[in-house]
Amino acid sequence: MKSELPISQFNSSKTVIPKILAILPALIPSSIILVVEPLMHLLKLRKIELRVRLENFYVRSADMEWADLIVFCRNTEPANDGVLEKNYFL
Repeated sequence: MKSELPISQFNSSKTVIPKILAILPALIPSSIILVVEPLMHLLKLRKIELRVRLENFYVRSADMEWADLIVFCRNTEPANDGVLEKNYFL
C-alpha cells in the first residue's frame, strides 16, 4: 500500500476508501447481478471507488496500478490472458 494517500481517498470519518477494479468477460446477467450490482451499492454508500472493465476491451495498465483490489469474474478465455501478462501479474 502507498505510504501517503491523498485526502480524496478518505471518507468523512478519515477511513481509507479502497479502489476496486472489476474485470468482466462480458456484460452477462450473472456478472452484473453477482458482481457489479453489489459493488455499485458500496459505491453509492461511498465505501469504495470502482472501475468496471471488460477483459477484452478497455483494461489498461493504469487501471490495474490504480486498484487496491482486482476482482476477476468468470474470466476463463485463454485468449484474454494478455490482460494479466501485459500488466505484470504472470
